[in-house]
Amino acid sequence: MNNAKLTIISLFALIATLILSLSGCGGSSPAATGGTGGGTTAINEIYVANFAGNSITAYGRTNSGNAVPLRTIAGAATGLSMPIGITVDTANNEIYVTSWGNAINVFTRTGNGDIAPIRSITGGATGMNTPYSVALDSVNNEIAVVNSNGNSITIYARTANGNVAPLRTIAGALTGLATPVSATIDTVNNEILVVNYSPANSITVYSRTANGNVAPIRTLTGAATDLVSPFSISLDTTNNEIVVANSASNSVTVYPRNANGNTPPLRTIWGATTIIANPRGVFVDTVNNEIVVANYVGYITAYPRTATGNTLPSRSISGAATGLTSPWGIVIAP
Repeated sequence: MNNAKLTIISLFALIATLILSLSGCGGSSPAATGGTGGGTTAINEIYVANFAGNSITAYGRTNSGNAVPLRTIAGAATGLSMPIGITVDTANNEIYVTSWGNAINVFTRTGNGDIAPIRSITGGATGMNTPYSVALDSVNNEIAVVNSNGNSITIYARTANGNVAPLRTIAGALTGLATPVSATIDTVNNEILVVNYSPANSITVYSRTANGNVAPIRTLTGAATDLVSPFSISLDTTNNEIVVANSASNSVTVYPRNANGNTPPLRTIWGATTIIANPRGVFVDTVNNEIVVANYVGYITAYPRTATGNTLPSRSISGAATGLTSPWGIVIAP
């Protein structure tokens, strides 16, 4: 992004309220669930980690406007402390959440209110150091945690509980990890993709089973990439793409899955009309061909998966009734 573009960024929040009112006024009813071809009940829900609210809120996937959450997990019993990362396990009906207080808390997917976690990973043996993101590997029954201050990735059994040591740890000078903030696991190609925040502004990729001080398989970095303080990554194995939220440039950039070096994005969602403002979380929904963005200023926006340029959101969730308080991590169970 050049300097002329960046000077426009400060205007985004000023016009957000007006455009949000045009793109979706009032809360819509939650999307109806129904059977898929395989006979499984569709969930069709969005889950959000609210950093300042110490809460998890759930919405119908097609909710818009000032929508009341379907459920809210919040309160002293939850153990939530500045939650950042979130992922959902639809096979086991669980939600995994990172707390800045060095913990991974696991809740039942349909949990509501001031409930205790089903289990928690926390303690000195875990190797966690300011965990920002958690990624689920449902194929190999593992979770990967991004430790921002520790410049490390720690991997645990999916059902790990208590003060447990990681199965594997990616850390060291050769890894290229530099304030890592988000990760996703590609079980098709057996890779872990990691976003490194500013000033690294990079994506580093490792073998799924990597351990120790290992060099990345490839690194996406450089001025042409338009990575500007990237905060979140989402994987689209259906279309072989990766989607990144860039907080400093108020943009979402899309790359080929195997992009390497100083590669420009395939598409960029950017501009005042998008109302993207300090995006901290992004998720690509390949079932419904959409990209959803958690904007830290207090709202959620959705776009067609192939959107590019200065695109108006398809819909937005915004308003006092939503319970959104500095939303960060976001995930969809379609």
